[in-house]
Amino acid sequence: LPNQGDGIRMEGGWYRQIGDPAERGANVIGGYAGHGVNAVSSTYVNVWGNYIGIGADGSTAVSNRDSGVRLESTTGCEIGGSSADRRNVIAGNGGHGVVLTTAVVAVNSVIGNRIGRAGADGGTVVPNRGAGIAVLGGGYFDLSANEIEGNLGLGIDLGDDGVSPNDGVADPDGGPNFLMNFPVLNSVTSGMGAAIVSGSIVVRTSGAARVEFFRSDALDPSGHGEGAVC
Repeated sequence: LPNQGDGIRMEGGWYRQIGDPAERGANVIGGYAGHGVNAVSSTYVNVWGNYIGIGADGSTAVSNRDSGVRLESTTGCEIGGSSADRRNVIAGNGGHGVVLTTAVVAVNSVIGNRIGRAGADGGTVVPNRGAGIAVLGGGYFDLSANEIEGNLGLGIDLGDDGVSPNDGVADPDGGPNFLMNFPVLNSVTSGMGAAIVSGSIVVRTSGAARVEFFRSDALDPSGHGEGAVC
């Protein structure tokens, strides 16, 4: 029987690891009344290779009532990673897939996860009932190469308040990830086995942006779709 709180909760502490891909030590974290994983004021927590909101078969929802993963006032934490064995499957949860609040000192990262996608090849949609990733409060988070599909909210929601409009010549505002502007695509042409994409993005003064491209089979009703395949 599940606990009535969070599946795994950490308050304070340094250098903790949840899941061990090298030893096939994935955790199945589902069926809890709170969050699947909840780290508060913790430093260097790694969450690698787990099923969060998904059963051991990798495709059946075992929902946590709230979000799959929540970080609050954390430093240098990593959810997923650049190698496939560190990928978490975060799907079927009652809240957001991942919710991030104020970052402290060092960048926290959410990289290479399947969020709302499950199954052996990621082809089964098991939605989280909020955003794929919701970013609240100040601070900066590295959100990259995540396969996000089918969630009931936006793929990435800065501020947990819907689409944040683009602004300004120098993107001057603050807030979650500085309310970074989204790229605007002007045209896509294809031929000879290649695609040529033309567009623009306005970034902060002296800043730079990494633009990633994803494919989805269906248009998201919001017009600001999720990224199913990186």
